[in-house]
Amino acid sequence: MNSSNVLGTVTSSERFKTNIQPLPDATAAKLHQMNVVKFNYKDDTMKRPQIGMIAEQVLPIMPEICVFDNDDPNQPVNTIQYHVLVPLLVKEIQVQKQRIDQLESQMQGLLNVRIL
Repeated sequence: MNSSNVLGTVTSSERFKTNIQPLPDATAAKLHQMNVVKFNYKDDTMKRPQIGMIAEQVLPIMPEICVFDNDDPNQPVNTIQYHVLVPLLVKEIQVQKQRIDQLESQMQGLLNVRIL
């Protein structure tokens, strides 16, 4: 629910947020620890293949994106907030782009070195 109690939307405007800080690179790097799986929901009679993650496996990696039964962390984990993965993926792409640029620059420097 968003700040106006509307279900199914996520509020993005700065006017709804406080304590805005850059996301540390290490937070997005946790994506590398997450196991993506293919599965079927038990109650899906059509047995349509799904792709996602197992909440119990995500819990030790990023508990902050996990949702529990009755919003009580003492209850079993129910799901993860998939919409939170999008900004994490964007951050990790940015980190990878910086690394690629750095490596390309180093490689170009090595190619420009002339052996006498």
